[in-house]
Amino acid sequence: MPESPAAVENRDYQLDDHVRESFRDLDARAATSLHADVEDEQALTAALDSFKRSDKSTLHFTGDGLTGEALGKLEAAHFDQSAGKLNDFQGKLAHLDPVRFPLPKLHWPSKIPKPVDQTFWWAETSLIEEPAGAFSAAFRDKGLPSFIGGPYARDNAIWTQFGATARFGLSADRRPKNGQYLSVPHVVINGGMSVSTFEGHWYAKDSIAFGGLTLSQTVFQFGLAGPSGDSRVIKAHSELADPNWTFNYKNIGGSRKFSMPGFRTFPPAKIDFGALAPADDLWVELTVRVDIRVRYGGWAQVTPLSTIEFSQWKANPL
Repeated sequence: MPESPAAVENRDYQLDDHVRESFRDLDARAATSLHADVEDEQALTAALDSFKRSDKSTLHFTGDGLTGEALGKLEAAHFDQSAGKLNDFQGKLAHLDPVRFPLPKLHWPSKIPKPVDQTFWWAETSLIEEPAGAFSAAFRDKGLPSFIGGPYARDNAIWTQFGATARFGLSADRRPKNGQYLSVPHVVINGGMSVSTFEGHWYAKDSIAFGGLTLSQTVFQFGLAGPSGDSRVIKAHSELADPNWTFNYKNIGGSRKFSMPGFRTFPPAKIDFGALAPADDLWVELTVRVDIRVRYGGWAQVTPLSTIEFSQWKANPL
């Protein structure tokens, strides 16, 4: 059975203590003389017998069962120090019969398991702008989705929305094979808005401007297209109308300015990795959407350059 990281780390420190204690006197004598006497041979024999009794005539470190994090805890310098001591003893005691006194060797694994990056990697981002031309939407400022402008309604009510959808992927060879995980990505929405309405009169219809922010996360794999033409096989979906970022103005007879919501986390989505198609990649679509309605003199304007910045993330085990 593979050793646990804690057991291997403990064995590393036991090895260092064993080398230090077993060869302390021998090292002092060998440092002043290249000719070992009978006592040197007896001390070396006792040390080697101790290794053999503890099944350490060959001291071999394996990478089995170790994670990248655990391997990081096994300091290479610590291993090199122990190996260096044994090599020094070999050189100083080279006149001894190597058959009678075979010094143990330290073997570092030739192939150490590499840590697996289970990050959802960014794939693409698309803009949301409805109706077309209501905003000046483009990819600006380091490729971030950016928006300027907005709707103005003279008589009839107008519904508009702007935002972006970003797709992220986790390939089959990088993801966990099973287990329940929670996906909680985040986004940063910078910039601001200005809204305005007419002053209300008893003989006129209400002049309004209101809207809000919606965040959604859809987890899926690709399969066969259904009747709707959508080939996504939805594994999890979460959506939230942000209660902390809304606006609703009516008959104020002026304008108001306010900031975009800034840092926001998406509603969590639970992923069961054991229920996924094992050979297919996993995808997540993150959508940020601002819905706006203006009516009868209502006006809404996105300040330049408002941006939406997505980030890569990892799902956390439950």
